[in-house]
Amino acid sequence: MKNKKWIIWAAILLSIFMVFMWYFSNSNKYNPNASQYSSNLLPEVTFQNSLPVGSIVNLPKLTSISGRIVPNTGKRVFLFVSRTCGSCEYISLAIPELAKTFSKLTWVYVEKSSEPPIIGTSKLENLYIVKNGDTNLSSLFESKYTPTFFFIDNDNKIVWKRRGFIPPDYYTLKDILAAFNSNNYELLNKTYQRNLAIGKKFPSIIAYTYPDDKKIVIPNNFIGKSVLIFILHYSCSTCSDVINALPQNLKNSNDVIKIIVFSPFSEKLNQEALRFAKEFGFTTIEKSVESPLIKTTWNDIYRHDHGMIYINDSQFYFQNLIGIVGSPYVILLNKNGHIEHIYSPNFYSKDQLKNFYASLYKLIKNERR
Repeated sequence: MKNKKWIIWAAILLSIFMVFMWYFSNSNKYNPNASQYSSNLLPEVTFQNSLPVGSIVNLPKLTSISGRIVPNTGKRVFLFVSRTCGSCEYISLAIPELAKTFSKLTWVYVEKSSEPPIIGTSKLENLYIVKNGDTNLSSLFESKYTPTFFFIDNDNKIVWKRRGFIPPDYYTLKDILAAFNSNNYELLNKTYQRNLAIGKKFPSIIAYTYPDDKKIVIPNNFIGKSVLIFILHYSCSTCSDVINALPQNLKNSNDVIKIIVFSPFSEKLNQEALRFAKEFGFTTIEKSVESPLIKTTWNDIYRHDHGMIYINDSQFYFQNLIGIVGSPYVILLNKNGHIEHIYSPNFYSKDQLKNFYASLYKLIKNERR
């Protein structure tokens, strides 16, 4: 009986201790004065980059799921997809049409999951479906994301790549494929996805400010100062919280350049999405796009703060170039134009955002020394 009472009391004491530890850890979790909340523990995203454009790929002998040998010469398009990826479904159903249109290109459709390919089987001579489990191509290309395109030239060199897909991309992709098909590499060089990595210099990108349309080059025009680049979307509910929480010390600092890359609601993109939906029978996209368009403009939502640089990226050009199409993201560049950190302050509370910016400001001040 005594042992039973001892067990009960031990369980009660343990429960009290666990509740206390839970309260203590959560009450200090976002305290800027707490020792565990230091600048080096800010939430950071390190992107896993695939092989960069210009890389030579030593391709193995490839066999499609139907037993056909994939040509190892000529211009080829490699597309990595997965059954678990929603965007992959969109592009997969359009691939046969693209393969027909660009019949001189060899298409290699790489299914990364163990499931049967979304695309099924193909009767097109220039379209080959392979399973990544049989080929290990994702390791060869260091391709961790789907969908991802790689264009390979006659010398097995990557001349263009792009990660991600939204329905309006289909029509841009057709222009890029036409350029690749006709050896017009000027368009390829303007549109391929750059590798973004912490510690590396931010890729040189020409942009135009909003609303005055002045040409700037990032980061070249801002060497010598810290730069904060905000990637924001019109439809992102937390993006307004992220930018509205920006404190005065960062807003007013002449040593910190603030660049806001925003993607407003674009009627053109919606019309292209509607066109894509009708062409390939995606009724869910069609219903979504045909809903009443929101007429609110970006300036109705965000005040045009003095000292901030705005870039209207309604066509996702800037974001596709650097390989970040999601939001919100905050990219910190040091005074040499190198990437210090990439943050994803998504679903933060007001207190969390306050502490985030407090630590970020300390980090920038230390970098300035």
